[in-house]
Amino acid sequence: MTESTEKVQKAEKTGIVLGGGGSRGSYEIGVLQTLTDQGRTFDVVTGTSIGAICGALYTQGSVDHLTDWIGSFTQDSVARNLFVFPAQYTSAQGPFQDAGSFFAAFSKNGPQVEPLRQKLESLFDYKTFASSPKDFACMTYNVTKQKPQMFTKLDMTADNAIDVLLASAAYFPAFNFVTLNGDYYIDGGFAETNPVQAAQKLGADSLVVVDVQDMDVPDPVLNPGDLLIRPIWKLAYYLDFDGFTLRNQVALGQLDALKYLDLAPGYLYTFCPGDWNHMQRLETSAMELV
Repeated sequence: MTESTEKVQKAEKTGIVLGGGGSRGSYEIGVLQTLTDQGRTFDVVTGTSIGAICGALYTQGSVDHLTDWIGSFTQDSVARNLFVFPAQYTSAQGPFQDAGSFFAAFSKNGPQVEPLRQKLESLFDYKTFASSPKDFACMTYNVTKQKPQMFTKLDMTADNAIDVLLASAAYFPAFNFVTLNGDYYIDGGFAETNPVQAAQKLGADSLVVVDVQDMDVPDPVLNPGDLLIRPIWKLAYYLDFDGFTLRNQVALGQLDALKYLDLAPGYLYTFCPGDWNHMQRLETSAMELV
């Protein structure tokens, strides 16, 4: 192997892109668990909204703390006075806040995301994040300047990092604006739900993209060799933060990732390779009998 070939190989960077989707970030956590278990590592991490939060915590270390967080999740873990949208009525549990109460609270600076901020502060360690070998960026939308804005690790400090992540996840109108340096910001999904270009700008040569949008939404544009992971089953509504639902979506992400990595057969369902062999033999015998 020549010295020039070694340099080309060393220059290859892998990246993971975590899309926005509110409570569907639990699916992304499941995918990250499987990728980690299979020894997959990444040089670049980008995310939008909940993908930015999951990505930042993944950048600083393992995903175990993310699983523990999801396991204890409740609606109040996100925000106080969070309006339960009608699409949730068939799945969410507990008393529902009427629209009038929500808009009254919203006119007074909106739902209070202090519970999410406090939990994020307990999980996020800026020094560990900043010293990680993984590069990171997240997408926001600058309402004041009416344009998308990417924040890289170099733009994030110990003082503003939490605000940057919350700005990326400020899903308007469910959550109010976040102010940074005098400008107003909202969810990065208004700019780029799956920040593929951000990962490419940070030098990622190949990507794993986790897209948690519904299947009727077109796939993001990727390069040959990039891997797209997205759920076949319809996930819960973006603001449905019921703990039971989230835990199920973690498991679904784990299983789907195995299928996309060609480590387990199946389409709607996931099978262990050994079980699949038994099913094929059973199918062959049944067809012979018919």
